[in-house]
Amino acid sequence: MIYLIQCTKCGMQYVGETGQCLHQRMNNHRADVTSKQLEGKPVGRHDKPQHSVEDMKVTIIDYLGLKDDLSRKCRESEWIRKLCAGAIDESHIPVSPPALNHTDYYNRKGWYSVILQGVIDHRFLFHEINIGWPGSVHKVLTNSALFKKAENGSILTEHQRMINGCNIPVFLIGNSAYPLKKWLLKPFADNDRITAQQRNFNYQFSRTRIVVEKAFGRTKGSMANAD
Repeated sequence: MIYLIQCTKCGMQYVGETGQCLHQRMNNHRADVTSKQLEGKPVGRHDKPQHSVEDMKVTIIDYLGLKDDLSRKCRESEWIRKLCAGAIDESHIPVSPPALNHTDYYNRKGWYSVILQGVIDHRFLFHEINIGWPGSVHKVLTNSALFKKAENGSILTEHQRMINGCNIPVFLIGNSAYPLKKWLLKPFADNDRITAQQRNFNYQFSRTRIVVEKAFGRTKGSMANAD
């Protein structure tokens, strides 16, 4: 089955899959928290003094009796894409720097730029753009209107999906450099402790997120042709 866990206090969501009964799977989540085995386990890491695993609401969103791990993982990825409003990323756009404060525009790659942040859907369409921050800036997201709106709940809440009687809000997906938010998902940290299942999740996650890289590539190609 494919299930969704949502924190009733902050709205943080996790999509998961299991070949076990749901009761047993939730017991495993509780055991992870109790034993402090939290590395690479987002439900466990979410356990805080104000947010415990007991505050998690569980909803079965798909049940097909899939026995093999690969089939369940593929269906899990499909549901992640269904609940995804778009992929977010940044790209450097080359510029001739202004005379004043020109060093602010010198990026870590060794040239002058401004930063383009965009949210792109599966059709390669831009739904949100933030451009103009100097190339040396590292926190474009937290300084953007998108971040403020998402944090106060004024966006990404109007297109909720009704799943088994439960309203499930959509989210954005970003790379590992982005913060984990209830409206923004990121891949598991790729370290020595990552499991095969988590590595497969990251692979499917990357396949979904690649639209943003392709969209940036097309945009830069159009700019080059315009020159």
